[in-house]
Amino acid sequence: MNPRHLHFAASASVLTIAMLPWQSALALHSLSAGVQYQVANRYGSTPGGSDSARATDGTISLQVSGSGQQASVSVGYGIFKGSADASVYAPGPNTPQIEMAFNLSSVATGRSDDTWVISGGTGKGYLQFTWTIDGSTSSFSSSATASPGSLYDDAYLTLVAQVDARTGFSSYPVSTRSESGAIHGGSSTYETDKLPFYFDQPLDIFFIGQVWATLGSYGQFPGPRFYSGEAHADFSHTAILSGIQAYDAGGNLLSNVTISAESGTPYAVTSVPEPGSAALLGVGLLTLIGYAWGRGVALRAS
Repeated sequence: MNPRHLHFAASASVLTIAMLPWQSALALHSLSAGVQYQVANRYGSTPGGSDSARATDGTISLQVSGSGQQASVSVGYGIFKGSADASVYAPGPNTPQIEMAFNLSSVATGRSDDTWVISGGTGKGYLQFTWTIDGSTSSFSSSATASPGSLYDDAYLTLVAQVDARTGFSSYPVSTRSESGAIHGGSSTYETDKLPFYFDQPLDIFFIGQVWATLGSYGQFPGPRFYSGEAHADFSHTAILSGIQAYDAGGNLLSNVTISAESGTPYAVTSVPEPGSAALLGVGLLTLIGYAWGRGVALRAS
């Protein structure tokens, strides 16, 4: 399996998952953030640095750095900023992290959870979210002794939106999510898929942003392990939730729709979709519930 793309799927996806009542997000609203860097090779993972935090209001900002790697994040309701860097230079045969297959990764993760009630329509509707993105990415790796095709390097941003909607007739929410592909630098907009909800019923909204920088090799280095590589992803300029569109059950764009948010954030519903969207491949990114920092920092349920 390609260690760069352990969480990647082949195409864009909207996942629909039936959830039990105790699995739904009942915490009303919160912010979560985490940063981590580490090195992994045939001897296991070398502890790097990590930090995490939770809050209900304002913003969370974290940073961790060391050994040529760093990750930083700032997250609020409707805004995500993150950067990640990984670099290594192995000038000779006795560089311990350059052993067989290896991976260096830095990742910054930010998540916001909120509970909304949407008014201005009846029955079932659909939400679509637009993110305005500004950032830069670069990466390279080289070795005179590595097997051809055995090196990899990448740096990118990913975004996830999930809606847990209730019908009013059942306490069992239905969860749908839209997941971006790897976003590589530049200024652009990204539109999610249309996610179902029900007017005048509580729905839980999750947004997750992740910035990755990763370097590694699939195979053994024959002879002296001469290697150099760098990966840099800077989205500290920001990803902003710049547009929210609401549609009726027939797919018609609605105006005069309002959102009441538990966090008190004044989300605005736009009656005209944002122009243009990034043509992005889909991914199966991460589990959307809580925290756990593993090989590449994914957020899971807390």
